[in-house]
Amino acid sequence: MPDNVWTSHSRSELNNDQLTWKITSHIPDQQNEPLTIKDTLPKGLTYENATIKANDKTLTLQPTQEGNTIAWTIEPKHAGKTITITLTAKLDPTNIEWHTPDDQPKMRRVHFENNATIYQNDTPIKTVTQTQSVLESTVKNPITKTDPTKPTQKSTTHKYNELANEQLTWKLTLEIESDQTNVLQIKDTFPQGLRFEKAQDNSGKEIHPTIQGQTLQIDLNQEFIKQHKGQTIEYLLYFSILDNYEWTIDPDDPKNGTAIFNNTCQVLENGKVSDQDEQTQTITQNLFENALKKEGTYDESDGNLTYTVKINPEGKDYQTTSDTLHITDQLKYRYKGDNYDSYRIYFRPAQTKLYTWKNGTKEEIPQDQWKLKYAIATDPWDNGMQQINIDLDVPDGQALELQYKYQVWSHKTATQTVNNNIELLIDNKLCAESRTSVTVKANLKSGASASHAP
Repeated sequence: MPDNVWTSHSRSELNNDQLTWKITSHIPDQQNEPLTIKDTLPKGLTYENATIKANDKTLTLQPTQEGNTIAWTIEPKHAGKTITITLTAKLDPTNIEWHTPDDQPKMRRVHFENNATIYQNDTPIKTVTQTQSVLESTVKNPITKTDPTKPTQKSTTHKYNELANEQLTWKLTLEIESDQTNVLQIKDTFPQGLRFEKAQDNSGKEIHPTIQGQTLQIDLNQEFIKQHKGQTIEYLLYFSILDNYEWTIDPDDPKNGTAIFNNTCQVLENGKVSDQDEQTQTITQNLFENALKKEGTYDESDGNLTYTVKINPEGKDYQTTSDTLHITDQLKYRYKGDNYDSYRIYFRPAQTKLYTWKNGTKEEIPQDQWKLKYAIATDPWDNGMQQINIDLDVPDGQALELQYKYQVWSHKTATQTVNNNIELLIDNKLCAESRTSVTVKANLKSGASASHAP
C-alpha cells in the first residue's frame, strides 16, 4: 500500500460497492521473530475478504478481526520473502458520512483513509496510509451546462471579435441512468438578445430541437433511451447576438460594450424537473472597432496629399448629447534642418468634402451642416517639426466619408514620411482612432513618388 497515495472512484464504477487495498511488506532475510500486519478500516466500510501471498505463492493464512482491525501473523519461515495482502471491503451505506464538495454541488463524496501497520512484539515498526474517495451523484440523470472553451468555469468572458463565427456556444452534458426506461426532455432557456443558430450531437450531426420563445426542447424518446442508457450524451448549442442588441456601455470608456448572457437548462422526466444547471458568458466588444478608417495617397503629378476617412460606416446612432461626432486630425512633418528648410505642406480647407449615403447613392453634405477648424503650430517637443491640427463636428447617425487634401512643396528634392493621426470623440471621450503614414518625395515641381503604409 503506497504511503499517502490518494485515488478517487465514481460509486457507479465500483463492483458491488467494494473497495480494494493492496498491502506489501518485504520481510528481512534475518527475521527470526513473528511479525504482525494490521489493517484498520475506516468508518463506513466492512471487511469482506483478503488473499495473502508470499512472493507468488498463495498462503492459507486466516486473519483475526477485532472491530474494523484485521491482523495477519507472519512467521519467521517467510524471512526474505515479499508478503502481499489484497484486502476487499464493502461500503456500509448506513454508516457513511457523505459530504458535498464546494465545487460539485450535485455530488456527494466520502474519503476512506486506510492505515496499515507492521508490528514486532507489539511494537509498531512502520505505518502506511492510503486514501480512496468515492463520489456519487445526488440527482437522477444529471445535466451540466458548460462553456466548451473553459469547461470548469460557471462564468466565462470572451471578446466578441474572438468568438468563432461571432457565435456563443454552450455544451449540454446529460448522464442517462443505466436503469432509465422513461422518456426524457431537455429544455434550454436562452436569454433575450440571442438568436438560436444550430445544435449538434456528440458525433457532430445537426439536430433540430423544437423552439418556443426563448426555450428550445430536445426530446429523447424510448428508443433513444434504450440505446443510450448508462451513457453520457452531449449537445453543442450555437447562438448569435441580435443586431439590435443594446450593449451596456461603460460611461467612463464609451467605446467598450458589455453583454451578459445567462443560459439555463433542465432535464425532465414525466414532466418533472430531474436536474438543472446554468452557465453565464460575458461578451465584451469595442463598439467603435470599425468606426474610423483612414487611408492616404500622394499624387506625384500635382503634389496633392489626399486623405479619405470612413466614419461610422454602419450609420449607428451613438446618441451623443450634441447629435454630432467630434473628429480631430493631426499631421506632422519636418520643415527644418538637413534638406527640409524649404519643405512645406499646406492644408487646403476648400478641398475638404463630407459625404453620406442616401438610398445607396453617395451625396455631399453641404458645409453649413458641419463645422471645420484648423490650426498650424510647431511641435512642442521638436521645433523642427510642424503640425497641422484639424477639428470637425460631423452628424451622428450617418455613414460618412471625409476627404481632405494638403499641398506638398519644396525647393529641393527631399523625402520624408508624413505621419497622420485621426481620432473620433464622443462627449470629449476618445472612442476610435486611425493612423496613417505616407512616404513622400517632394521637389520644386511637386512631382514625387509615394508609398502608403496603413
